[in-house]
Amino acid sequence: MTRGLAFILGMGLLLAGCLSETGTAKREGPRKPNHIVRKEREAAGEHGLKYFPGVGWRYFKLGTDPEILKYSPIQMMDYARKKFAEEEYDEAMFAARLYIEKNPGGDSAPEALRIVGESYEKRQFDEDAFKVYQALLSRYPNYEKSDELMEKMHAIAGRYLDGQWFRWKLPYQETVYIPTGPSMSRTSQLYAQIVTNAPYGKFAAKSQFGIGQAHESALGGFWGFFASENEYGRATRAYQLLADRYSAREGDADRPDQKDLDEMVAKAQFRMAYLFEKQANEGLYDQSMTARSITAFGDFIAEYEKGEDKEKRAAKVEEAKARINEMRLERARGLQAIALFYEKNSR
Repeated sequence: MTRGLAFILGMGLLLAGCLSETGTAKREGPRKPNHIVRKEREAAGEHGLKYFPGVGWRYFKLGTDPEILKYSPIQMMDYARKKFAEEEYDEAMFAARLYIEKNPGGDSAPEALRIVGESYEKRQFDEDAFKVYQALLSRYPNYEKSDELMEKMHAIAGRYLDGQWFRWKLPYQETVYIPTGPSMSRTSQLYAQIVTNAPYGKFAAKSQFGIGQAHESALGGFWGFFASENEYGRATRAYQLLADRYSAREGDADRPDQKDLDEMVAKAQFRMAYLFEKQANEGLYDQSMTARSITAFGDFIAEYEKGEDKEKRAAKVEEAKARINEMRLERARGLQAIALFYEKNSR
């Protein structure tokens, strides 16, 4: 009953739609009569859908200065920067996009695209911001601030991993949206894109771990709906790939961040072992998961004990050893149950 009520309320929220927090200017004072508003609009100048030779049709919001179409590229970018600093994101995005349209090969085109992405992020349209950042990296592979963008993309994926809801922005505008709920599937895709961009980059191992975490979170579904045991396999494969790709191998030169990578590999091995353990606990006669869990915890201990700060690591190592003992007991109980089954059937 509670789930049904929550589902109905959720659907009502979806149908109602929302407005971005920074989508409109705050109204101060009492509401003005319509005839006064119309006069103010007429005094403010041109607005609405307009056609400009050489540019085409453009919609101008009230207060937008159509003279921007006559600006030089330098003036246009100065205008975009100024409006972004003043938190007038509609104006900033319009100017930045217009610059890109008229100067796709211009020196400031990457910056203009970044202004669009950051304007989306300021409005909490994080997925749209992520797509713009990705377009910037794809279009300008030598962009000098690519690490900053990757950090922003990783942070966006992290917010969705923490449960932030995705939003569907209604087309042809930049403020109205419909909340669509959290999605670990889409979150894992964001992390996967970061890994694809730079498989051995600064945020690659963290993002690969994020893929595993997203699939783990998906095990519970959305309020109990859409849960799938297939996520066990997806999560363990993600962790296994991390361990295979980023483990230090004998004879290879250490990477600059090898210590951090070793830590990430150990964490992935622990999570993988834990998932095998959970599956073993769900099936008394399935001994394969028990064996996998014991092996995975053993791999974790071997990897984790190599690192420095052994005293700090001791607690986690002891936890893994205790879990191995539990799995051995689980295996013994399983074997006993199988033996009793055969004995009962005179075999």
